[in-house]
Amino acid sequence: MAAYPRGCVPSSLLAGFPLTCVLFPPFLFSLACVVALLSTTSVVNANFVKRLSEHCPPGCLVYLQSDVEELQDDMCQWFDESEHFERLDSYEPLVCKTAREQHVLESGGTVHRATFIRAVVTG
Repeated sequence: MAAYPRGCVPSSLLAGFPLTCVLFPPFLFSLACVVALLSTTSVVNANFVKRLSEHCPPGCLVYLQSDVEELQDDMCQWFDESEHFERLDSYEPLVCKTAREQHVLESGGTVHRATFIRAVVTG
């Protein structure tokens, strides 16, 4: 817990659930950089989701967040297609906003969010 600044610990972590966050793009990426990156590769892909499922215990929360709607849709699609993760209907935001999130919201932009939970897969 000491790795989190005071007041920035998500309540789900306090409840004993591990979590993973995928926040993209980083603060310094311009929209042009993101568009160029998306045209050549995917930030989240089937291999990423599979590897994440191997390291996340059941009940682990995965937060996806982006101010680029197309990127958010792409990331969510990979998790939606995985049998190892289920999308939650509600989103519990992290208590501490990222620098990019603050900038986007202050500029009148939208931050797109989704929460998935590592499911228990049987047989």
